[in-house]
Amino acid sequence: MFGNTNKELERALEQAVVLHWFCFSYVGRDEVSNQQANACTYTGYEDNNITMAMIKANKKNAGVKSDACLISVSYLAHMTKEEFNAE
Repeated sequence: MFGNTNKELERALEQAVVLHWFCFSYVGRDEVSNQQANACTYTGYEDNNITMAMIKANKKNAGVKSDACLISVSYLAHMTKEEFNAE
């Protein structure tokens, strides 16, 4: 019972965190197949600033090689993960 309460609290806290959401778009080569690839990720950050370290980490998450070209960063909104994932 105590474990469930902690999990419920963690979930409530996660849903209450408001993040700045961005869409990153890349063109380059796939990390695994080395084939030409386009990639896009949706990522939420606590800060509204995008750093080179964030871009490098995001490329890894996108599955493209480190030399992929970042063609667009779009700011989506300041919202919770729950709001972002709503349909």
